Amino acid sequence: MPACLLFLCVLAVEDARDPLHRRIDALIAAGHPDHAKLAAPPAEDAEFLRRVYLDLAGTTPPAAEVRRFLDDTSPDKRAKVCLLYTSDA
Repeated sequence: MPACLLFLCVLAVEDARDPLHRRIDALIAAGHPDHAKLAAPPAEDAEFLRRVYLDLAGTTPPAAEVRRFLDDTSPDKRAKVCLLYTSDA
């Protein structure tokens, strides 16, 4: 597992009170107060899925997975994709 992912997993285990993305944002903001003004907007769903697959699986997502992901309306669909590739199951 890459060191950056291991670090994020440790953060997730250490303090589960706040969602991981909020804790990461807080760490970034503490180191760079102008982060909110300078940060790029959140990626669209298709771009997010492509980036996750390339980073965690080393390939682009299959077309069927893209369609399933884009059709999914659940608010935690991004977290589910990340857990798919970072869990031990």
